[in-house]
Amino acid sequence: MKKLMAVFTLLFVSAAAFLVAAFSASAAEEELKDVGSNGLKISASAVEGPDYDYAGGVLTIKSTKEVTISGTTSSDQVVVDSENGANITLSNLSIQHPSAFRPDAAFEINENTGETVTITLVGDNTLKSNNAGIQKNGDYCKLVIKEAEN
Repeated sequence: MKKLMAVFTLLFVSAAAFLVAAFSASAAEEELKDVGSNGLKISASAVEGPDYDYAGGVLTIKSTKEVTISGTTSSDQVVVDSENGANITLSNLSIQHPSAFRPDAAFEINENTGETVTITLVGDNTLKSNNAGIQKNGDYCKLVIKEAEN
């Protein structure tokens, strides 16, 4: 009876550990949706209009809602234009546009953006253009770049 109880306890603990690991992994992986047709993705929870706009190859972040941007593009640009700042995670994002195609920065913070813009880095991220990888215009906001916590 003690052996049976020990086996049952071991199975129960193993199953519980598996479920905790599975839920933790799924919580860490945010669902993303395509933005435009050039390879960028944004958090599925972001709402076009109040949180972001996409036009002419420019993904404009407009709110403080926490969003994740991912994907690979050689033609798009990310612009932050939010009076109250922004909270953005870059997750394996690669923006590398040739100088002849787009002379702007790959990731630009407009001068009228206020408060704090926080960029959290997850995985390998590359922001490259002829001008700058990240360009902060004006003195109105504070820029914080950090690595994601494990």
